[in-house]
Amino acid sequence: MKKYLDKGSVLNIVKIVAIFIILYFEVFFYKYALRTSVLVNSKVIFENAVVLWDKYHIFTYHIKSIFFVFAVIICLLIIRERIMKFKLGEINWTFSVFYLAGNIFAFMTFVIFNMYLIDDTWGSYLLLSIIRYLLVLLIAVMLVLAFFGARNVWNFVREFKFSIIISLLLSWGFLNFYTSFQKIWPYLSWVVAKASYFLLKPIYGDVILKYESTMFGNVYHNIPTVGTSEYAAAIFKPCSGIEGLSLFLLFFTIIVIIDWKKIDWRKLFVLYPLGVAFMFVINILRITFLVIAGNQISPAFALGAFHSNFGWILFAIFFFIFMYFSYEWMKKS
Repeated sequence: MKKYLDKGSVLNIVKIVAIFIILYFEVFFYKYALRTSVLVNSKVIFENAVVLWDKYHIFTYHIKSIFFVFAVIICLLIIRERIMKFKLGEINWTFSVFYLAGNIFAFMTFVIFNMYLIDDTWGSYLLLSIIRYLLVLLIAVMLVLAFFGARNVWNFVREFKFSIIISLLLSWGFLNFYTSFQKIWPYLSWVVAKASYFLLKPIYGDVILKYESTMFGNVYHNIPTVGTSEYAAAIFKPCSGIEGLSLFLLFFTIIVIIDWKKIDWRKLFVLYPLGVAFMFVINILRITFLVIAGNQISPAFALGAFHSNFGWILFAIFFFIFMYFSYEWMKKS
C-alpha cells in the first residue's frame, strides 16, 4: 500500500475529494435556489406528482445525476488496481481557470434551466431530459478538466475506454433495474411505518400512524405517516428504504462480478438475503431516530442535516462493516 501512497497519489486523491466537495456544494446551492426562488415551481411539480401517484401509483424521482455517479463509482471499482499505475503529467493552470469558469457557467445554466423553463415545456419531456443529462455531464467534465488537465483526461480515457464503456452500460442497466424495483416501495413504506410505530410507542404516549400523507398542501392517499403530535414523518419513496436496498444490491453485485473467480457462489445465497435484511432494518432505525430528532431537538434539524446526511452515513458504515466480515468468508476455501 505504501508504494501507491506517494506524493503524486496523495495529490490526486486530494483533487478527487475537491471535485466531490465542489459538486456537493453546487447540488446544495441548486436545491436552495430552487426552493427559495420567487418563481417557485414546486406547486406545478407536486400537483403533477399527485396525479401520477393517484392514477398510476408512481412517485416522481429525479435520476439525471445518479447515472453519472454510479458510472464513476463502478469504473473506479473495476480499475481500482490498474489506476494506481497510471501516470499523470503536468497541467496548465491557466486552462484550469478556464475550465473552472466553464463549470460555473454550465452549473448556472443548469439552475436557470430548471428554475425558469420547466413549467412551460411539459410536452417536451424527452428533449428536456436529454438537455439536463448533458448539462450535468458538462458540469462534472469541466471540473475534472480543471483539476487534471485535458491531456491527462484524454490519456485516461484512451487507457481505460473499455472499462468506462462497461461502467456506463452497468450504470444504465442498474437504473433500468431500479425503475422496476422501485415499484415495491409503497409496500416497504408500510412496513417501515408500522415497525417505527412499534419502536416509538414505548417512548412517546401520543404516537400516531396515519394512512395518508400531506406535502405542500397536497394529500397523498395510502402513503403512511408515523410520529407524534409534535412531529411526524411521511414515509414517501426516499424514506421507504428502496434506495439503500438498491445501492447495496448494486455495489455488492459489482464486487461479486469483479472477483467472481475467487468467490464461492453458494455462499451468496446467504449473504444477499442477510445484507438486504440488515439494510432494511437500518432504514427502520433511521426513520425512528428521525422522528426522535424532530421531537427532542427540532423539526428543522430533523428535516435538514439529519434527513439529508444520516441515511448515507449509516449506509456507508453498514456496507463497509458488511464487506469487512463477509468478503473473506465468501471466498473459495
